[in-house]
Amino acid sequence: MEHLALRTVGEKLGVSRTALYRHFSDKQALLAVVGREGFRMLRLALVDALVEQQQAGFVRQDDPAASSVA
Repeated sequence: MEHLALRTVGEKLGVSRTALYRHFSDKQALLAVVGREGFRMLRLALVDALVEQQQAGFVRQDDPAASSVA
């Protein structure tokens, strides 16, 4: 990540070279938001998978592992 530049990210996203600087103070701020969003999406996917497994009867509702995800 050392060589990642906000301007390059902006260009890849199709926005102006400085657009990201209006939303993020620096590269670390952008990466923090990307990380949080990634973990949020992972949690949603895990919860969806757990619900599917419960509905299929593969995981009991009272399973301790199930309660730690949801």
